[in-house]
Amino acid sequence: FVSSLSEKWIKRQAHVSVKDLEASIEYYLETYN
Repeated sequence: FVSSLSEKWIKRQAHVSVKDLEASIEYYLETYN
């Protein structure tokens, strides 16, 4: 799961803050879980 998350989602996004990163992770979880 974590590998999939980091490779497919986080690396494609440009995160300017931790809050932005958290929002992206939450969106990923809602979309793919």
